[in-house]
Amino acid sequence: MTRLDLKRVKEYKIIRKFDKPLSMFKDFPEDSKALLRKAFLKDIDQWKLGRVIKDLFDYRRLCDLLFDYSERIKNIFTNQIAMSSFPSISWIDFG
Repeated sequence: MTRLDLKRVKEYKIIRKFDKPLSMFKDFPEDSKALLRKAFLKDIDQWKLGRVIKDLFDYRRLCDLLFDYSERIKNIFTNQIAMSSFPSISWIDFG
């Protein structure tokens, strides 16, 4: 192509719209408080914070605080999986 031909080439902007009912994720349930609570309870069954935090009141407060932010934590985790070389997270991922 010559320079003249390149000037005649039209540029198109592709606008993508995600439509969940038509996607492969259509059967995935939406995050609800009940679903997040169930996942959070499953997660705390696996952690070993009880060995570190001996005071039951402090442990409960921490669980409540983490549950309040569980949706945000899940979204950060999902973003890190998509944007990094998961499971290793490098310093550049914190930028």
